Amino acid sequence: AEAVTDNILIETNEGIIDLGPQNIVLDSLSQVIVSGLDANNVSGEAGSLVTISGENFYSITDVNFGTGIGR
Repeated sequence: AEAVTDNILIETNEGIIDLGPQNIVLDSLSQVIVSGLDANNVSGEAGSLVTISGENFYSITDVNFGTGIGR
């Protein structure tokens, strides 16, 4: 079974930090690609608010902020 949580937890040298749900506001050059979707289909659009939580965080495969990309 999949593990599902309500909040995003970050593990650091100081212990585990509960960030809660996080919001990302996309600009015209940014996009969030979610696993299972065609690369041409992105979740969100310029100016939209994307809520990131433990329930959907595991599905994100690529985040493109402007010209940079993170995985």
